[in-house]
Amino acid sequence: MAEITLLDLDAAGIDLDEPCPPDFMQFVYENSQDGYLTLWSHVLSEPGGPARIQKWFDEGLEEYRSRKVQIQMAPPTPNPPSGDNVTEVTYPEGSTEAPVNVDVPHVYGGSAVGDTLTCTMGNWQGVPTSYAYAWSTGATGETYVVQASDAGTSITCVVTATNSAGSTEAPPSNAVLISGARASGSRREYPKEERRE
Repeated sequence: MAEITLLDLDAAGIDLDEPCPPDFMQFVYENSQDGYLTLWSHVLSEPGGPARIQKWFDEGLEEYRSRKVQIQMAPPTPNPPSGDNVTEVTYPEGSTEAPVNVDVPHVYGGSAVGDTLTCTMGNWQGVPTSYAYAWSTGATGETYVVQASDAGTSITCVVTATNSAGSTEAPPSNAVLISGARASGSRREYPKEERRE
């Protein structure tokens, strides 16, 4: 009999009428790395229920664009699966420890002026409830539109994760080199004969 790692959405207090919480997706990711995580909800027995859950989950997964999360859904029965082969996991309401960064956030997107860069939240332990994004350009937010002044420079992003126990800053992301020449005046280039040591 196949082993099942089960997450009961009803017992976890998940409201499918609300956006998928980022910390829920983090929890799902952490509990599905060794195989499938099975989701169960009373919604599965409703007409169109599986599609509704899949849509809700896919929208939440947008926060993890660069990741692969393996999910399956339990059969649409009145009760969640049970038995010796079922291991239930519990979605926590909070954490007693500040977040710990496991995988450094990653920046992806175009490298030309006008392109949009996106920073992933990375992978964390400690169930973060919010994330703050700080770009090396001084901007904030998950995305950044490359400016003309960025030409010839490298852009990184630092993510800070927060939960009820505190905040933790991850190491800087990968650097994206922006195409084009650095704006004049940003650094003085001396002629060879007067170049300073």
